[in-house]
Amino acid sequence: MIFGATHYTSMIDIWSVGCVLLEMIQGTPLFIGESSVDHLIEIIKVLGTPTKSQVIDMNPNYDLNDYKFPKVKKREWNKVFLNLCRFFQKLTHFFWI
Repeated sequence: MIFGATHYTSMIDIWSVGCVLLEMIQGTPLFIGESSVDHLIEIIKVLGTPTKSQVIDMNPNYDLNDYKFPKVKKREWNKVFLNLCRFFQKLTHFFWI
């Protein structure tokens, strides 16, 4: 798991379900990568660089001496999920018919 975490909670399942649903809506993978490091880089490109406190929340045993990430600003959601608005427009139209 991310940052060497070994404690598994339902929050990981919720994150996974959200990713799968958005991938189904978008029709493309959210975080394309061949390794856990690739995936982490792609996640950081969207959500921005995690703070030290966020890293500790993910893994309380993480050695903050290893915390060396470039500062990356998070992207606006409307630029990340281009088809999401169109999907909800179609869904809303479906319910009004």
